Amino acid sequence: MAAATDSLALDNLEFCTEIETYGQIKPFAGNRFKAGQQVILYCEVENFAAAEKDGQFKTQLQGNYDIYDANGTKVVGQMLPADQQQSRNRLRDYFVAYQMYLPKQLAEGTYRLQLTIEDPIGKKYGQANIPFEIQK
Repeated sequence: MAAATDSLALDNLEFCTEIETYGQIKPFAGNRFKAGQQVILYCEVENFAAAEKDGQFKTQLQGNYDIYDANGTKVVGQMLPADQQQSRNRLRDYFVAYQMYLPKQLAEGTYRLQLTIEDPIGKKYGQANIPFEIQK
């Protein structure tokens, strides 16, 4: 039923230091970083589709992010690696985790990261935003 909706739901977008499993993460306190700092971007995904073939369910998600400054101007964009899962059972819980470095060219200030995830199997997408700050 959830896969029948027209868009993905992206929930609990967080910058974190560690992921144990679905919903079990260690988020950064305050989302204050240095330019070039390594982070893990975590997001839970709902309403995704799965293709069944030979008793296996394949799920495929493709993500990208854009970073906007305090004025709403896009300062950087980046494609992320595709995330694919194959299982004997249809997945009900799904999260994506992207290990990344915040761009070195970001000046001190406040920003917003907009994550877009596309589900090519279900032909839908979703977006989520998270604010953060770059400090010296």
